[in-house]
Amino acid sequence: MFSWYNGEVNKKTAQGLRRALGVVVVLSFLCALLFIAFEAHHECGGEECPICACIEECARIIRGFGDLLPVITFIAAALSVAFLGSLAVSKELVFSTPILSKVRIND
Repeated sequence: MFSWYNGEVNKKTAQGLRRALGVVVVLSFLCALLFIAFEAHHECGGEECPICACIEECARIIRGFGDLLPVITFIAAALSVAFLGSLAVSKELVFSTPILSKVRIND
């Protein structure tokens, strides 16, 4: 537990804070990418366009990750392949029943 008097944080709290910070960073990155993707072809209002200003801010966030972009892309692709692979296996496990295989069970 965090103590305001001695400034120490226990291991569990620190780990939870690290995870929360990681989730916030990843979500900010993904939201910036999605905003740029959805608003790339907006009707621009000229010099003072607020959407263009938001797109520039999102691009600055993405540039802040620098060399991590290929690593993050690879990790996201690997996780999505693993997730889709597990879905394919789980469908075989769930939908492979003796009844669907036309197996007659007599006692």
